[in-house]
Amino acid sequence: MQTEQQLRHFVHYASHDLQEPLRAVCGYSKLLSNHLGEQADPTTRRLIEQIVGGANRMSSLLKDLLDFSTLGEIGWQIQPVNSAEQLTRARSDLAQEIRDSQAHIQREELPWVQADPLAVRLLFRALLSNAIKFRRGSHPMIQIGVQQKVFWVRDDGIGIAAAYHLEVFEPFRRLHTLDEHPGHGLGLALAQRIVERHGGKIWLESNPTFGITVYFTLEAGP
Repeated sequence: MQTEQQLRHFVHYASHDLQEPLRAVCGYSKLLSNHLGEQADPTTRRLIEQIVGGANRMSSLLKDLLDFSTLGEIGWQIQPVNSAEQLTRARSDLAQEIRDSQAHIQREELPWVQADPLAVRLLFRALLSNAIKFRRGSHPMIQIGVQQKVFWVRDDGIGIAAAYHLEVFEPFRRLHTLDEHPGHGLGLALAQRIVERHGGKIWLESNPTFGITVYFTLEAGP
């Protein structure tokens, strides 16, 4: 137990401490690109883009690791939670990703649930981020709703073959290279950990020709 707690603390502090040098790498790379201007040959521009892209991917991984480790720190204060409000906060967290991808997000009326507020926010954030990362192109469509106490998050992305429907919930399980799609295989693992810690279930339906629908249950609130 102590080793697990020490590991969580290490991930927490490392995630924070490493963000600053990554921001410096991106900042100086962009300054170098601006300084060279038209003098930069195609090879130099491509190398600068690769540096910035690598730093951004590392920053994204650190944020995912921080979210994943944060679950061990949450006091899990189970209380009535407005799931619609937590979805709004999750969308605010992902404002830049939503703008860049021009994602269109629709939601139905969402209920109150008995859960930890931060955990519900992280849950929606993980599922929305996953849908944006694995889109087919620009303007991804994401729909959120609930029916008979089962929540669903549906996208029109690349889909997942049936053979991998269980594997994708494993931490760091990727079905694509980083060059094909961003992400580090923590989104669905994070979602599963949150749902199961609340005594719920999570599963998905999909095929490679259209996006996925992730279903999950949380105890209904008042």
